[in-house]
Amino acid sequence: MRKSSALLPRAAFAACAALAACPSAGAAPTTSLAIPANNAALAQSRQQTRDVAIALRAQWLARGHSVQQLAALAPPTISGGSVTASTITVGTAGQYPSLSVAYSADTPGLSYVSVTFLSPSGETAYGGSYSTWYYTQTGTVSFAIVTPLGLYAQPGNWSLASATVVDNAGNSTTYTATQLQALFTNLSFTVVNTGPSAKAPPKIKSGALLNDTVSLSAKFPVLAANITASDKDGPGIYEAYLLIQPPGQTYSYFSVLPNALPMARGKVHANNVFASYSPTGTYAITGFAVCDYAFNCSGSNSDAAVVALFGTDSFTVTP
Repeated sequence: MRKSSALLPRAAFAACAALAACPSAGAAPTTSLAIPANNAALAQSRQQTRDVAIALRAQWLARGHSVQQLAALAPPTISGGSVTASTITVGTAGQYPSLSVAYSADTPGLSYVSVTFLSPSGETAYGGSYSTWYYTQTGTVSFAIVTPLGLYAQPGNWSLASATVVDNAGNSTTYTATQLQALFTNLSFTVVNTGPSAKAPPKIKSGALLNDTVSLSAKFPVLAANITASDKDGPGIYEAYLLIQPPGQTYSYFSVLPNALPMARGKVHANNVFASYSPTGTYAITGFAVCDYAFNCSGSNSDAAVVALFGTDSFTVTP
């Protein structure tokens, strides 16, 4: 059974958090890349892929595999590929970006391929994924990203910014645009949009962390955060999110609460509800962003920017 889909939900970390294998799972990706501080959208898409790898690692260990077996595995690799759809006209049915990726994986076999494109301005990330239950070690996957670009998609060339392959043990390798240039015969597709397009992301005005301690025994164990922003020249604000790093872990996950309706300006919530099994201790806030309905995002994963916006870069979770 094969399927292609949009980037998977940010809650994949929960499968890991419920297992004792979490510390090992936290180190799942083999290759770690720095995220440009001014491109929160690319950070978001890469983090979602990392969440998938973490969950796969936890599941693989839970099936009885050992850490020693894990250490002997080689990470999956990409040997070639191409973006196969040349032109996408906004509003035309049946037109989607498509691509092929040639891969090689160790004995666990391929599980997941994720790709991310950047808009001509570099402000918007758009991506998708391919997953399979077949434990194939070599081959080529071809898939389309069937999530619509949206009516506000920026016209011009959208370029492949990163690609990640993940095996069924949660090992992964991420390739940058520069690395993919040596492997892919074509890295971009062209968007034609004769209607309105959103070229600028929302503007962040201020932020507030409403509590610095979360009690898991409370009726509503919630970290409450607001970000005030405006998107007066765009389609309206869709969501705000925080990147949260649990104590003792090397990964971060997303705290997000989408708006029901587009908002031109105002306070956007980025709350996080904690499960009863959440670890206690000091959590770090490692990034933030506000995104509009055209998937333009503004934000940062810089510690200095987090402190400047919220006055702190951490909070505490107690029993």
